[in-house]
Amino acid sequence: MKKFLLIFTAVCAVVLFSCNGNSVVKKVKFELRIQRADGSYTAVQNGETVVIDKAEDPNFPDVVGFVGKLTTDTKFKLVVDVVRNFQAGTTDELCVGSCLPGQIFEYDNDGNIISVQDVPSFSFEVRDFEVATYSHCTPKVAGDNIIEYNFHPKDDASNSIKFSVNYHKPN
Repeated sequence: MKKFLLIFTAVCAVVLFSCNGNSVVKKVKFELRIQRADGSYTAVQNGETVVIDKAEDPNFPDVVGFVGKLTTDTKFKLVVDVVRNFQAGTTDELCVGSCLPGQIFEYDNDGNIISVQDVPSFSFEVRDFEVATYSHCTPKVAGDNIIEYNFHPKDDASNSIKFSVNYHKPN
């Protein structure tokens, strides 16, 4: 009887191990829709460049950004890799449910900024099937201030939405 149990346990372990090795990993489906000038929401396409040149709020004329919605079919950890191509002194923030600043400031004892470090990526827990998404940028100088975004699930960088936003500050 002991031999039978030992053989039965070994066979079950082999079957269980082989089934786990062939399991299908579900690909996370997600889409980012941003609000356009006419108020409609349209999906951001891979490789797209979005130009934003008007303040969201007339009370804050130096702040430009977009309003959007991230929709998905499941909960997942979202990573957003960021490449910035803008003038020193420009700041940004990204919100996907919660907000994270794009820069970390170091101050001296008198409250003066002594260094600024850009944050190269953000990480968000996507817990709802539709998440409010915002971006804010305060360009330092007039002209083009470009940020390249790469939205992807933490465990699948190949499943991504890559796009650029030109936070254009008018002269």
